[in-house]
Amino acid sequence: MKAMKKIYLKVILMAICALVMQGCGQSREKKAEAIVKEIVPKMLNDASSYEPVQTRVDSALATIYFDPEAAQAAYRLIELKSEEDDLKLQYNDEKSSAAIWSGPYTSNFGREQLRQAREKMGEVEKKLNKVLNDKAEQEQIIKERNKSIDSSKFNGWMISHRFRCANGFGVKRVQDIAILVDEKIENPLMLYNLDDEADDGFKNLKSIIDEVLEK
Repeated sequence: MKAMKKIYLKVILMAICALVMQGCGQSREKKAEAIVKEIVPKMLNDASSYEPVQTRVDSALATIYFDPEAAQAAYRLIELKSEEDDLKLQYNDEKSSAAIWSGPYTSNFGREQLRQAREKMGEVEKKLNKVLNDKAEQEQIIKERNKSIDSSKFNGWMISHRFRCANGFGVKRVQDIAILVDEKIENPLMLYNLDDEADDGFKNLKSIIDEVLEK
């Protein structure tokens, strides 16, 4: 979602603090609208362009996709995959450089370039191993959460919200998000981007979780 800053978790924590004293006598819809009003403007690059279109509240049964811990792990996997790809490119670049400077007739200058390339390969390899270990930990979180979920259990409420806002070019677009909240509709637990084309969208998140569980 191009018009949104990727600060979902921070926004949710701020919203919890602002909403904790609200909602004692409010209807379900009013509570949902209060949460949306608190969260969404803080997500936008241009809050003044925000126009709410529709807000709906539905019950949310427990599923791995709507589990906050699993969702956060999946979002982290998206970030780690990007880091992994970048590090692999760096490693291959340094490997190519090392190959250029290796050989029996290399000059002193060439030997120094080879040493530097190999040193950088080692540094990148350490970073890559750390990323791979982090990925394994996030995947394990998803697997463990999947084992503990009772799909028949009421899991709170899902607020579906559609709105318009300006993108980076100033053009207004319709956006869709979903916010998982607790049973009292007071505490936001997780925010989902419903843009199918977004890297951090729910479609990609679901695909990542499915891929982990199929391993």
